Amino acid sequence: MPEPNDIAFEEALEKQIQHFVTQSSGRAFVLFTSYRLMQRLAGHMTPFFSGQGWPLLVQGSGKPRATQIEMFKKDIDSVLFGTDSFWTGVDVPGEALSNVIVTRLPFAVPDHPLVESRLEQIRERNGNHSWITRSPKACSSFDKASVVLSVLEKTGASPSF
Repeated sequence: MPEPNDIAFEEALEKQIQHFVTQSSGRAFVLFTSYRLMQRLAGHMTPFFSGQGWPLLVQGSGKPRATQIEMFKKDIDSVLFGTDSFWTGVDVPGEALSNVIVTRLPFAVPDHPLVESRLEQIRERNGNHSWITRSPKACSSFDKASVVLSVLEKTGASPSF
């Protein structure tokens, strides 16, 4: 898989999403850290999902989050593309959610004032700032993902990494 800043990343990601969503016959959350990337891929992939008969629900398409989650639960073959607010607090019991695809791990923005301050403190102590400053957000997301994994275990599905 190319690096996210590589021009080939988007095309490769599209192929990977198609591959893994096909394995679960829809029934997937595809979680993004970039709203723009999510919108572009939704546009590119709509014909694919339509051809499979799997409704594609996309965050920001005019329907409230709660409505989209209810639609996802009712149509067990659907696929939902979402960003931040879909990473947490979503409970989908049963077979409707059999696959969770995380397109990129969320990390803190390095030029945010609080992150910059923390980086400077770590640099002054000759520490490795890369993992230390960015891991809390990613670890928090993994912790939240463990809730998703418990749902998958209840349905008998096994996650693909």
